[in-house]
Amino acid sequence: MKKFIVFFLILSPILDLSFIDNLSIFGTKPLFILNALYLFSLNFNPYLSLFISFLSGFIYDIFSPQRFGIHIFVFTTLSYFLILAKNKIYWSSISSLFFILITSFFSRFIIEFPFSFNLKGILNFIFKSLFLGTIYNTFIGFVSIIFIKKKYET
Repeated sequence: MKKFIVFFLILSPILDLSFIDNLSIFGTKPLFILNALYLFSLNFNPYLSLFISFLSGFIYDIFSPQRFGIHIFVFTTLSYFLILAKNKIYWSSISSLFFILITSFFSRFIIEFPFSFNLKGILNFIFKSLFLGTIYNTFIGFVSIIFIKKKYET
């Protein structure tokens, strides 16, 4: 399991910051690290998942052109809220999907808003970048959860 964590910590920033432009749909791309943080925060020790979210935010901040510390803040806050809601999230319920959509939306909003703010294009930013990115990210997250569950069931 430790190898999986280290592999995902190394692979997620590489995917998100370099190769993921080839997977963009309508100019939006998923953030694979959000899906990894959902898995880590809901399945592992709270202290370990907070450390992983801090470390992954630090790695993102090193390689990202955005302000240093924004990813650390967003990822640790997201992980903290997921840890608080850990006992209330069930993957088979629609409320869990709604919760993941909301947390993904706000995470993407905090990360992308300061650099995409334009009063003329605010609706374009909300509907194109945030909404489609949130749907895309949630879809990839649930597909990856299905594959991971099938791998561990067999």
